[in-house]
Amino acid sequence: KIRQHTNRISSTLMRNRATIAGNIVNASPIGDLSIMFLALGAELSLRAGEAVRGRPLDGFFLGYKKMDLEKGEVIEEISIPVPGKHTLFAFDKVAMRRYLDIAACNAAICLDYDGKTLSGVRIAAGGIAPVPLLLKQSAAVLEGQPLSAAILKKAAATAVAEVTPIDDVRGGARYKKTVLRQVLFGLFLEL
Repeated sequence: KIRQHTNRISSTLMRNRATIAGNIVNASPIGDLSIMFLALGAELSLRAGEAVRGRPLDGFFLGYKKMDLEKGEVIEEISIPVPGKHTLFAFDKVAMRRYLDIAACNAAICLDYDGKTLSGVRIAAGGIAPVPLLLKQSAAVLEGQPLSAAILKKAAATAVAEVTPIDDVRGGARYKKTVLRQVLFGLFLEL
């Protein structure tokens, strides 16, 4: 599912030369891969010489362009849990251009839905905080609930309250909150 979104990340030249780990350690608050991997529950394996430590991607980003990466450490491996039979994933971003552009806001959702109840809900968003952010309060609203328009509206409202975007060249804070709400609705329609 990630592959269908990669043509919207950077240019062909950069996609063929850059690395996924490099995209993550860039620590961009709107890094598309960081948002996808947060929603997917990625774990990092960090190596410095012979020392290796595991680290969930959630919490890896400490502040704007700051991360939990010790001197000399590199990302050796990125692992993602194998999706279950009922796992659904969706990603989208809003930018001035569809391709080759940095997002004003991006978001990804990963969840399990057995036709009755939502579970394992993970929602990540970018462009709405100094770091790629896992929206835990919004996910908690959905966890264990049956799918309904009312619960989706409540989760989207919680997401808007949960984020702290700033005004910048990609849009104002109010605009980004509105875009986040709409992107979340769109992701659920896609799922």
